[in-house]
Amino acid sequence: INAKPVAEFIMSQILYFAKRLNDCNQFKLNKRWNQWELARKTIQLSDSTLGIIGYGSMGKKHAQILKSMGINNLYFYSKQKKIPYKRIKSLNEVKNIDPDYIINCIALTDVDLCEKNNNLAYEVNVVGVKNIISACPNNCKLIHISTDMCLMERKVSMARRTVQTQFVIMEKQN
Repeated sequence: INAKPVAEFIMSQILYFAKRLNDCNQFKLNKRWNQWELARKTIQLSDSTLGIIGYGSMGKKHAQILKSMGINNLYFYSKQKKIPYKRIKSLNEVKNIDPDYIINCIALTDVDLCEKNNNLAYEVNVVGVKNIISACPNNCKLIHISTDMCLMERKVSMARRTVQTQFVIMEKQN
């Protein structure tokens, strides 16, 4: 996976939510524009808190782009000890930082390893994601980066050998 285009796409999704682009489109379609009403609802990214789960090539690239946009409230959950950002040590701490967005960059993507060790693939790619969803506070947007690997009944099957990136964006509300 090329981390840069994926991180750029994820940034576009964060901007979509923060700047209420769907509402902008509705204003345009309804031919009713009230920029002050919309401005009150938008979020300044520099005031946002973001959590990034995983500090591999994807997590590093996300941090680089987010920092370049003036976002300083970055938290990482990673097993790596040397991270130049704020670090949380467990998913239980996620609610304490009250993130506006969480980007999940953890996945087991080695096809051969997944085929050899179905249980590990299931634990990382299914149970791990469930744990992240459970850790998200209300109104936090979870951006989950995945691959085209399908896990069914703890068996890993591949539709094809090339890996494509898919994105799932979920908003947990009250």
